Amino acid sequence: LVNKISEEYEDINDLNKTKAEEIVEGITNSVLIEQSEKVTALEANFRNKYMKKKIDRVMKRTAWTIVRQLQGSEFRPKYTELQIDFVDKTDEKAKKGIYLKPIEIPVITEKIKDVMKLRGKIDRVDAFEYNDEVYITIIDYKSSPNNINLDDAAEGLQIQLLIYLKALIDNGVELFGKKPHIGGVFYYYLNDPIYYDDNKYKDFDDEIFKQLKLKGYVLKDKNIVKLMDKNIGNTSNVIPAAFKSDGEFYETRTKALTLDNFNNLLDFVYNKCIEMTKSILEGNIEINPYKKYDGSTPCGYCQYLSICQFDKSLGNNYHLIKKMNSDDIIKQKDVNQ
Repeated sequence: LVNKISEEYEDINDLNKTKAEEIVEGITNSVLIEQSEKVTALEANFRNKYMKKKIDRVMKRTAWTIVRQLQGSEFRPKYTELQIDFVDKTDEKAKKGIYLKPIEIPVITEKIKDVMKLRGKIDRVDAFEYNDEVYITIIDYKSSPNNINLDDAAEGLQIQLLIYLKALIDNGVELFGKKPHIGGVFYYYLNDPIYYDDNKYKDFDDEIFKQLKLKGYVLKDKNIVKLMDKNIGNTSNVIPAAFKSDGEFYETRTKALTLDNFNNLLDFVYNKCIEMTKSILEGNIEINPYKKYDGSTPCGYCQYLSICQFDKSLGNNYHLIKKMNSDDIIKQKDVNQ
């Protein structure tokens, strides 16, 4: 969808809702036809037929939301499904050299001295050149609600997107011709939420658009934030940021990190990867699932519960994750080094 829009519309403001929905409907139908052998069950019963209609509805909502977000921003999609390492040999872009070098994790133990290479694929990279510098944002599409939680990142539970960002910043000069700078890192929730008006007579399209704003962190730079959302005020319908009437950041409505804090966070996450890789290769398989401060654990949906057979009555214990101040997490970079 993003590639087609970029190819066919030099000015995205020329694209309206009807046309955006037509484009994504054609793409959705093409994908279902191509995958017909795998998705024949979609026509098997009324429930599955409903799921097919839901896919179509969600994709139409997604298409128009993405278009509106781009229309309100100076940033534009530069790469989609950007590979970290040449993983998919059939990818035409990768064949032309459009991919990032893998992230190398050095592993040194008493018995091992090696380098592990992390691979992956970035859903979307947006970019904008400002004052002769390239600023980038990365966006990861999710089928369930998600946000960047620094508590989770500190424990190595939610580091994928941050590692992707590090790969792009460290190795992006080959793609952009110069070292790119961090603009933001976001999740986008693929959904078509229900809006309850409560007799307020608001525009339901606008209200749903607000619900689907990007989640994550922006660079704490007023000029860059204003380029991400040209209509930003005391709130934003696109990014997790807002300004007060005096032009300063509205802290309670903004999730932002300074450039130094972003770099510290990426270094911290990288060091966490080294620590976890070393632990795995040393054979650490202790039964020690995490338990967050809100009481949630991964055991409820873990596929391997019957194998590990975690049971507190047998002496097993949770690894407790404490809620931390974001400043403390960022400062841990120095401790890990």
